[in-house]
Amino acid sequence: MAALAERKLIYPLFLSVLFIAAFTVPVFFFLNLNSREEEESPDVHDESGIPVTLAVPDANNFISVASSDALSPSADSEFLFWVWFRLKKLPEEGEAVVFVAKIDATERSNSGYTIGITREGDRILPIVYWRDESGVGESHTFADMSIFPRDWTMLALSFTGGKYLSLHGYSLNAGSADGEIPSQSDDVAPELLGAYELDPVVVPFSTKPLVLGALSNGRFRGKIGPFGMLKTEDLRQKLPSVLKHLITHHSESPLAADSAALSLLVVNGEEDLSSYHHEVKNRSARVRRRKKDNGNNHQNQEENAED
Repeated sequence: MAALAERKLIYPLFLSVLFIAAFTVPVFFFLNLNSREEEESPDVHDESGIPVTLAVPDANNFISVASSDALSPSADSEFLFWVWFRLKKLPEEGEAVVFVAKIDATERSNSGYTIGITREGDRILPIVYWRDESGVGESHTFADMSIFPRDWTMLALSFTGGKYLSLHGYSLNAGSADGEIPSQSDDVAPELLGAYELDPVVVPFSTKPLVLGALSNGRFRGKIGPFGMLKTEDLRQKLPSVLKHLITHHSESPLAADSAALSLLVVNGEEDLSSYHHEVKNRSARVRRRKKDNGNNHQNQEENAED
């Protein structure tokens, strides 16, 4: 990959507040000024066929994946994290919406990574926070992309060559005329939204769980689809075919022949399909209601048995 010139992040007011809060507020990426909104349908699939891993109608709906070294980038392997998501509505002007986070926000270094989007006028810009244990790193803004409310979008973040941080994006509405998942034979490819050559090299590490969705006052509203992670030594050579596979086979490993490279794959919101079998906790309102109903049914059965 040819090194792209490193861009210096310009801090408008909203990003300044966001970045400063990363050093002072443990959950800077889950702040929310919105009131409760109409609930999104928690359907398992929608018309596109993409599984709904998590419905986020309001705050306090999230998935957490237990921490392990397999979920953090490393200097001796190449890293790819991808996630499908569907916004209920676009962010307001200047609003930053972070929906993926693995960060030691309670530590002084604030080491870890997050993925989100922000809005500048009519442009929707992905933002990535990337910081190591020594406190080196910052937020990176990538090129705008076509993201539409209630349409599925995929973001794929890669760290390759020991220093290149890149982001690819694909919008189902923009990439497919009929809004359906393309077939493997279709000529599809996500858009490269930019790349940073990190100097000095920054390799985030966090002992905290990987969290997707919205915590207590999170701003994300919509749906999270399948998400996963690869860690392998030769990702750069495989990246074009891997990215195409993530579009056409969103619920499968893009490297089926190399199971060890798959660090994480969550499709149904309740289990990790990789060989690591990370513990996945679904904290959505739908799952909480189901567990409550099951508990009530069990209690009723016990009471009836006693009668």
